[in-house]
Formats: sequence, structure tokens, C-alpha cells
Amino acid sequence: MVFAVFVIVFCFCGCTQVDTTIPACALRGIGGIEIDGFDFVEMIRGEEAVRVEISLLSLNGMKLFGYEKGRVLPNYDGEPVIADVYVLKDCEGEESCSYLVVEGNFGLIIKDITPEGISSMWDELYVCNIDSDAQDEIIVHQLVGSAGGAGSYKARIFKVIGNEIEELYCFDNENMLYTGFFGRLKNGYVVEIRNSFTGKKHKLDMSGEERYEGVLFDADGKVIKNSGWGVMCDSFCEFSPNDIDGDGIYEIVCKQYVSLYSHSDGLGLAESVLRFDEGSQSFEVIDSDFHAWDD
Repeated sequence: MVFAVFVIVFCFCGCTQVDTTIPACALRGIGGIEIDGFDFVEMIRGEEAVRVEISLLSLNGMKLFGYEKGRVLPNYDGEPVIADVYVLKDCEGEESCSYLVVEGNFGLIIKDITPEGISSMWDELYVCNIDSDAQDEIIVHQLVGSAGGAGSYKARIFKVIGNEIEELYCFDNENMLYTGFFGRLKNGYVVEIRNSFTGKKHKLDMSGEERYEGVLFDADGKVIKNSGWGVMCDSFCEFSPNDIDGDGIYEIVCKQYVSLYSHSDGLGLAESVLRFDEGSQSFEVIDSDFHAWDD
């Protein structure tokens, strides 16, 4: 049987950004913000104190994009300390800046999490523990581009270390992590998506797709050699923690838009379940699935 092999590659980078100050203003006194309501942030512009209304519908002042509470502050004498965690933006549009804010008993820890050279269109926030140290990590999922497929994303993992918010990992389109997915073109107009870590496979019937005849398959559905075609796999369009086995340590469920050769040829979403391995300080794939558009 003749078949062509292509590889699906997933994106990964470990990175740490240097904290920067918020331009022209500083935050203080944040507390009790509800995701569906109104509250106030006291801002300092120069020497003048201003109370600014925060609302999901407001375009003035700082806008709340996420609020969670968790054991994010280290405590060297016992259990980690519970604190409020916020994602705030100073405005909307191409020049907006995003800030990750942790509020504890000793004040605020602020980190500028604006993607380098661009602005995020939205920021989704999670707080959970992905390792065995009982201190929660902070996950921020950012949409940084809307063109093609499911868009372009950054999935970032932070942790409070000392008095700073450190970035531990960043998943995007620039650096690659192989998660075991690969594909085959098989006779009979079949595209097969498989995962080498889990052994799972999913077959797609491409019969009736005239645009592939003479390029991927001949008129009888046989694979054409050396077609030069492959699969494109975007950054994580979903990146959400889930305690799959109920042990209190969270896995991360990731989904990525998959297409044959361009974003107009979308096949579906490849799903990986990642577990943090403390020995290697990296992530391993413990489960996988593929969700075809026509399923």
C-alpha cells in the first residue's frame, strides 16, 4: 500500500520576561472585583489620585479580563497563601497593554504580560496546581491574532517566586514541541491522524473532495507519491486545566486547529492532555484525541 507521511508539530517555548512598570500609572487598592459587576481601582496619575470604574462593558480606565483566587503566594513556614489574581487591560485595540496582578496581604505584585510587539485581543485566566508543591500556578491564555484557522494564541504559565511573578512556560507558534501526532494519506481517499504516544488514530474520508484529485489522490483514490503536501497545526486555541484523575494536581487539556496545507482546508481539532513531569521539568502527553469537523 502506498502512503505519504506528514508530521503535526506543536508549539512550545520556555521563557521568562523581565517585569516592567505600568506606563504613567500605578495600581493600588484592588480588591473584591467581580467578573459580572462593577468595582473601582484607585490609580495614581502623577500626583493625582483617581478612582476609575472597572466594568466588562466599560471602555474607560482599566478593564477586567479575569479574576481568580488561589494559593499562589509562597509561604516558607507552611501552606501557600491564598490571594486574589487579576488580568487587567488599560484599553482595547492595537495598543492595549495586559497586566497580571496578584494581591496579597503585603500589597500588589504586578507583571506586564503584553505580548512582545503586539497586543492580545483577550486574556483568559486560570489558577491551579500542576505540580506537587501545593502552590498554585497561574495560567493565562491570550488571543494574539485572528487571521486564519482558529487564530493565533499564546498559552503562558506563571508562578509567584519570592516577590515576583516569573514566567515558566510559553506555548505559541514560534517554538515547537512534538506531542506525538502525525498523519498518513492512505489509498481510498483516507487521511489518518495518529498519535505515537497514545496509539490512538482517527480516519477521515476525503472522497468527494475534487480539489484533492490529481494532487493528493488519483481518480481511483490512490495516494500520489511525492505530493509534497502536509499538515499545518496552529497554536493552542484551547488551553485549560482539568484535574483528570482527581488527585488534586491538574492536567492541561490543549486543542489546536489542524489543516491539510492551508487554513482553508481545516480538518478539525487535535487534542492533547498534558501532565507536568517534575523529573524532566517538562510536559508529557498522557492522552490524545482528534475532533473532525464532520463528527
